[in-house]
Amino acid sequence: MSELPLNIVEFMRHPDVLNDQSHSPAQLACLKSIYGLALTPIEMEIYQRGTGRETYDAREHREATIVGGRQSGKTTKIAAPIALFEPFRKHGLEPGQEAYVMLLAPTIAQARIALRSIQKYLRDSKILSKRIVRPTKDQIILDNGIIIGCYASTYDGVRGRIIVAAICDEMAFWPHEETAANPEEEVIAALMPGMITVKNPKLVKISTPYAKQGLLWTEFQRRKELGFPVWQLPSHEMNPKISFSDLEREQRRGEEKYHLREYLAEFVDSVGGWITPEILDPCIARGRRELPLVRDGFYVAALDPASRHNDFALAILHRSPDGMMDGNENGAACVRDCAR
Repeated sequence: MSELPLNIVEFMRHPDVLNDQSHSPAQLACLKSIYGLALTPIEMEIYQRGTGRETYDAREHREATIVGGRQSGKTTKIAAPIALFEPFRKHGLEPGQEAYVMLLAPTIAQARIALRSIQKYLRDSKILSKRIVRPTKDQIILDNGIIIGCYASTYDGVRGRIIVAAICDEMAFWPHEETAANPEEEVIAALMPGMITVKNPKLVKISTPYAKQGLLWTEFQRRKELGFPVWQLPSHEMNPKISFSDLEREQRRGEEKYHLREYLAEFVDSVGGWITPEILDPCIARGRRELPLVRDGFYVAALDPASRHNDFALAILHRSPDGMMDGNENGAACVRDCAR
């Protein structure tokens, strides 16, 4: 029989399957909430604090977002078990139909981090090790036609596949801008058709937070109203092996923003800029690509060339004859990211 009649916790703890008894209460609560399993009183308290919700809707979700600090186990203890659990469930696939568990990250090298955890689980499992047909550097082919593979987060690279699960790793570092080559929302939109005919697929977005921008930040702001759990917990709560003394030492070594986002899992106002998102956002005319030329206006341009990993920025503004720069036809400021 292709499927294993176990829930996610039984799958992880079974001595002949993953045989992993090391999950923290927060990691367990997170996994249980995704699959709609009953929570203990301690897990319920963690759930309320982690998701910002007062009540727990005990049902399985197709989607989940986990914002956690560094070394919190979000990839190895949450994403990897899900990526292994889903290939051995009933998804309504036709016999012999090929389907995928996609491990997505900004680079394939980053996606391999999750794959290495999955490979270790498989090698050490008495049952699952027998299900491997062929392992490669970036893929594991199973005997039921499911392929677990690493992919860069590009919208053309995820198209044309049946997807039972997608793990979107380090999403805070995916491109956000509409003008980027592979904006995150386009990649997520390209994943959805591959899941539409699958019973109980999983779209799991995980990341350490970064600046207050992009899909991860939007979902965090709306987490009380979304139809799936959005978690945010610091490193030391997700992973009790990290002590307060460790965090204090790291805080002394680095800047406050680094400590907040890397270990406390908090979004910061700005990582490299001087304007906060709350100030900038109301100034953006979304969807507007250009303004007509003002022939009697005085134009000024400013250029900020890019260094590695930064944006190349060009700003053009003008003052109209009446002295206004109010963003309408008579005066406007336009700021564009020209290249990443």
